[in-house]
Amino acid sequence: MASTLFEGGLQIRFASRGHFEVTVSMTPVSLPNLTSLEHIRRVVIRPLGADIIFTDDGSTPSGSHGLLLLENEILIYDGQDPSAFKMVRRGSVDADVRVAYYGT
Repeated sequence: MASTLFEGGLQIRFASRGHFEVTVSMTPVSLPNLTSLEHIRRVVIRPLGADIIFTDDGSTPSGSHGLLLLENEILIYDGQDPSAFKMVRRGSVDADVRVAYYGT
């Protein structure tokens, strides 16, 4: 099933490329199940149960490096290379991160 989204003022048809869950703890994890990167154009990320810290340049996120994504916030990620996205939990509670991929 395709969804209509807007990119750069143009209407683009994106198809769902899968929905996944990953548990994020203190060890950095990447986005799950990235098998066909050439078709992924947008990633929707939502942490549940705890905040996360992420980087999207391949570096390792930590309490002093990276961007904070609060619990229940939604990040719509249109980065060039989703395989470089890494995340860790913030605090002592693991996060259940929901990930949805969309592409052409």
